[in-house]
Amino acid sequence: MPATQQLALVDGFLARSEISECQSFREAVRLAWKTRVRPNMTKAQLAEEIGAHAPHVTIWFHPETYDKHGNRRADLPAEKIADVEQILGNRAITQWLVKRAVLNLMEEYQADMRR
Repeated sequence: MPATQQLALVDGFLARSEISECQSFREAVRLAWKTRVRPNMTKAQLAEEIGAHAPHVTIWFHPETYDKHGNRRADLPAEKIADVEQILGNRAITQWLVKRAVLNLMEEYQADMRR
């Protein structure tokens, strides 16, 4: 694994500063791909491992949200996030979702304790 990826990942989590640079869900998905623990993995391999069609995976990781006709490209489905993160070896997508929801894990824990 390149040194930059080793520094970026600690137990599968990326630095908050890296997550903060993502302005969209698509950017978070692309960051997860960029920091995968298996740098030689192809999108076709990922597709096979998560049980998805390779063209769909290519669309999910495309940098542009809209195609040349102005149609919105499909995003990674919510039900695939955990599988993708497990195979890529990082939690970038979940970290971005949590940040976007402005959810503090301690607040969530405290809420659970009050139930």
